[in-house]
Amino acid sequence: MFLRPMPLLLVVAALAASAFPADAQIPLGPAAAKPEQPAPVPGPLGVPFTPPPDKIQVQELATVNPNESGLIDEQHGALGSGMWGGTSLGLIARGLPLLPNQPGWRSLRALELRLLESPASLPNGKQGGEPILALRAGKLAALGAPDAAAQLLSHMPSPQMNPTLRRLQVDSALLAGDTAGACAQEPALHAALPGDNYADEVQVLCQYIAGRNSEAALGVDVLRDQKLKDPAFFAAADALSGLPPGKTDWINQASAVDVAMAILAKLPLPDSAVAGAAPSVLPVLAKAPALSPEAHLAAAERGVALGVLPADQLRQLYEGVAATSDGAAAAAESGKTAKSRALLYKAALQQPVPSSRAELIQRALAADPVTAPQVYAPMLADLPATPDLAGFAPWAVRALLAAGRVEAVKPWLGVLRAEGLISGGTAAAALKPIARLAGLADPLTGPDLAAWRQARNEAPAEATKRTLLLLCLTSALGDPAPEEDWLPLLDGPAIITGKVSRSALAVGLMQAAAAQRRGETALYALLALGEGRDAEPAEFARLVASLNAAGLQADARALAVEIALAYGI
Repeated sequence: MFLRPMPLLLVVAALAASAFPADAQIPLGPAAAKPEQPAPVPGPLGVPFTPPPDKIQVQELATVNPNESGLIDEQHGALGSGMWGGTSLGLIARGLPLLPNQPGWRSLRALELRLLESPASLPNGKQGGEPILALRAGKLAALGAPDAAAQLLSHMPSPQMNPTLRRLQVDSALLAGDTAGACAQEPALHAALPGDNYADEVQVLCQYIAGRNSEAALGVDVLRDQKLKDPAFFAAADALSGLPPGKTDWINQASAVDVAMAILAKLPLPDSAVAGAAPSVLPVLAKAPALSPEAHLAAAERGVALGVLPADQLRQLYEGVAATSDGAAAAAESGKTAKSRALLYKAALQQPVPSSRAELIQRALAADPVTAPQVYAPMLADLPATPDLAGFAPWAVRALLAAGRVEAVKPWLGVLRAEGLISGGTAAAALKPIARLAGLADPLTGPDLAAWRQARNEAPAEATKRTLLLLCLTSALGDPAPEEDWLPLLDGPAIITGKVSRSALAVGLMQAAAAQRRGETALYALLALGEGRDAEPAEFARLVASLNAAGLQADARALAVEIALAYGI
């Protein structure tokens, strides 16, 4: 039996039609409410393990092997210097390139970043192909963390920098916005790749940056004579030479040097093109001078949804949006455009009355459930959990869990429990399962599950499907499922069929977890789902249970809560 999860970039409030009916909502708020927009792609509980850029700590083991160096210590989520103990070098070298570029779940993306940034001793053995450090840096760049990739590459001694590493180093610097660092590496890139068109393009870029336009123009002519096909590069070169650039959607399949050239030349880009941009370039687009404020907002919102941009950057952009007409209030009411979402955020930020602020936040969560939990998390954490806001409490609980603010959830659960003593506790009953998955409630009993199903008031078939997923997740975290609730599920309806289990990955995951090989378990878990969000309940349970057994309990709980939120538990 299988579940079909929500696509990452589509705000979907129901499970896929083959699994759940189109009107099966996944609310951020009370169980009885049916928000107009569907459910969020929630954020990870593992966020505290991923330090912001200004807190990345460079750490190397006491070794001369650069492949064993890292960027974070164990206080910032490193998996431990012995994380590869018992794992073969061949598996590491084979598995790292297969890691997803954009994991379908935010909690797994956080785990992948930590896996790649962790310093660790490598097993003995002879490795062919690219060095382990190169594989890690390349995957960091693909994840949209070019600054981390560049820092990792800086650990490689210059004599060991091969042409692939040289290009990766320059690309990472360009995507991180460090054109000075990229141009400092340009001579070494040219020496490593003599006669290579890409190295020539980087040289032209650096000549334009340095104001050596005549030399750059000569380089452009040479590349034209060589029949190089790169419309984005030549359009930017024309603009930098004072010529009208040809029309081109320069972000489509653009290389790092194309993006840097286009930004330097201030080439325009349709706002709609941001939706198709690679995740790795979204941080650049969010501040590219030639783009409109709307495009900046669109890039930042998508970047936050994917986890490649911090929510702080989007908050700053929201705060910079000015209301230009009397229609601004109406726009804020709708929340259907990036600008109106920004106005709504500013209105909530400036609202001193807690009940009125809660109303605005609830509107924002309904209008933009993908990014709003990340953006409003600090505001929610500061909002007083008082009895008069009991109706808002379910929204606060789900949004704070989606943003990884577990401690801030406790006062809101207290409000719901107190309210339950008066009103019967429907809202508290609806939230107890997700609270238990987050480690904030006692184990579920049969009456708890019955109260939860009654609060949801779903059709029996839908209740059975959701109960199956819930019990799989709680069992994976160590809570035995009540027999009276588990037995009826054994002959229940299939959720969706058609996906073939990847047996080799499943067996490898179980074996790694049983031996508590932490790095290998994380590797297999990331490979198991790849860039998808599609799995049956038992597969989700196996992932969560394996992470838990290998000593990655916080990651296990983060994934369980994220899955539960995505499926409306």
